[in-house]
Amino acid sequence: MDYFLTMQSRKLFLWPLLILAITSPTVSSYAQNDAFLEKLRSQNQFLVSFQARFAQTKKSPILEDDLLSSGMLYFKKDRNIRWEQQKPVAHILILNQDSMYEYRADVTASKRPISGTFRQFQNLITNVVNGTFIRESYHSAEVWKQGDLIHYRITDPKGKMKKLIREIELTFDRESAFLMQLRFIDRSEQQIKIVFTEHQINHLENSLFAIPDE
Repeated sequence: MDYFLTMQSRKLFLWPLLILAITSPTVSSYAQNDAFLEKLRSQNQFLVSFQARFAQTKKSPILEDDLLSSGMLYFKKDRNIRWEQQKPVAHILILNQDSMYEYRADVTASKRPISGTFRQFQNLITNVVNGTFIRESYHSAEVWKQGDLIHYRITDPKGKMKKLIREIELTFDRESAFLMQLRFIDRSEQQIKIVFTEHQINHLENSLFAIPDE
C-alpha cells in the first residue's frame, strides 16, 4: 500500500509537468489579436520573478479518493523554475538554464541535464508569463469571461495530443493577469486541477534556484 501511494504521488507531481510541456507554443495570429494576451505580455515585460502557492487535486476513475498535493511555484527570468511540492511528500524540482535537480524524501536526489519533457515544461512556464501559450497550428482555443476571470479552453482537433489529453483550461485574473487555475482531462478521464493563490511579484534570490552539488 505504501508503495502504491508513493507511485501515485510521483504521478501526481509529474502529470502536470507532462501536460504543460505538451502545450508549449509559439506566438500565433490568434494570440496577437487577443486583447488580454496583449495585456499579459505588456504587464510582464519587466517582470523579474514571482511566486505562487498551489493546491492540486487529482480525480481518477480507478481511485476511490481524490489525490491532493500542495506547495510553491517559483519563477525567475530567465527560465529559472522551482516547483516545490510540500505535501503529502516533499518533492522538489529545480530547472535552470542547462541543468535540473530533483529531490524526493523517499528517493535518492538526482542532478542531470535538462531534456525532453522538463525542457518543454520550462518553456511553457515562460510562455505563460509572456502570454504566448496558444499554438494555433494544432490547438483550438475557446475564450470566455466570467466576472473578474478569463478562461482559455484548449483542445486538439488535429490529434497531436491524443495519446495524453483531450482538454486543457487555463484561468487568469483579468485585472492582475495572474494564472489562477490550470485544469485538464486526459484520455482515460483522469482530471487534474491546480489552483494558484498568494501570488507575489518580487525579486527572488538566485540561491533559491541553485542546484546543490552532489
